[in-house]
Amino acid sequence: MEVDGGTSRSRTSMSTCVPKTTHCVLLLFALMICVIAIAWFVINPQEPSILVSSLTVSNFSVSDSELRGTYDIGINISNTNKKIDMSLSELAVSVLYHEVEIARGTAQEKEPMPLERTRELNLKVHVVVMKVDSSELGKKKKVFTQVVEELSRQVLNFNVRMELVVSFEAGNWPPEPEPKHFNLNCGDVGVVSKDAVNLVGIGGKHDCRHVY
Repeated sequence: MEVDGGTSRSRTSMSTCVPKTTHCVLLLFALMICVIAIAWFVINPQEPSILVSSLTVSNFSVSDSELRGTYDIGINISNTNKKIDMSLSELAVSVLYHEVEIARGTAQEKEPMPLERTRELNLKVHVVVMKVDSSELGKKKKVFTQVVEELSRQVLNFNVRMELVVSFEAGNWPPEPEPKHFNLNCGDVGVVSKDAVNLVGIGGKHDCRHVY
């Protein structure tokens, strides 16, 4: 009987110890996450500097009900941090006309793009015209009519916007717990007719500003 009692007390002690150990591990993990988050808040990494360096449109055609064309957008991304590396992923680019999205594309990269401190990266994103949703057909037709009118003056102004996910790394220090998502507005980028079906950008580089 004494042996059974000892065994019972041992099992009770072990069953009590396991939850306590698990609780301590979870508490330690949460504390580490808090310390890392506070450290990154103090480090205060700067967001990348992004420019639209070029915009060309090929095989462009438009009517009152349809718009076609292929957009190639040159993007310059600079890491302005002197001690922090970046990793870029999920870069999506949209082309809008009068606040209506007409084309969208992504940077086709299988792995996140590394961007070391004080370095820059030049990309070209291929953007294709989106299919017109039946619910937006009326709005798109109005926009297409405006494009035809503006194209008759040989100059079009497209608004370029981007969505980007950035992870920061500082040497051997643990990476930031959560990557940062940026919504960027690059403003109006003007294009001029090169010939009947091709358009080229005018006006130099355009800064992309973070939209809060």
